[in-house]
Amino acid sequence: MTKKQSSTEDAEAIAVESKAEETKNRDELFAVLKEICTFVDVQGYILKDSTTATINLEDSEKTTSYAMLSSQAFESAEVLRQTCRFGENETMLVDCADLKVLCTTIGEAAVSIFMGKEVDHTKILSKLLSL
Repeated sequence: MTKKQSSTEDAEAIAVESKAEETKNRDELFAVLKEICTFVDVQGYILKDSTTATINLEDSEKTTSYAMLSSQAFESAEVLRQTCRFGENETMLVDCADLKVLCTTIGEAAVSIFMGKEVDHTKILSKLLSL
């Protein structure tokens, strides 16, 4: 007679596999973000998921301003999506007077990359989307 596994054991096995996959994906994302930060005139990034936020910026004095800009960009995009009945927002570019911010969602993580005006954001986006 075969002993049937309990559903609790199955759920635990699935949770462990899920955590391992999440860790792998997060490590890959951090590797790509680290590479992107080596590009000329890329000032850093903010990576935010449901439980944590990681901030890597050249100028720590701008952390609060950049975090607010990133948060507002994602919130405004959501309002526009709902108001105009657009599909899901995948990527947006905020083009300021002396700064560009590329905002995108990778899995469950919201990523904002801050760069100078002359940076080719399409190169950065293709790096991110290669994950």
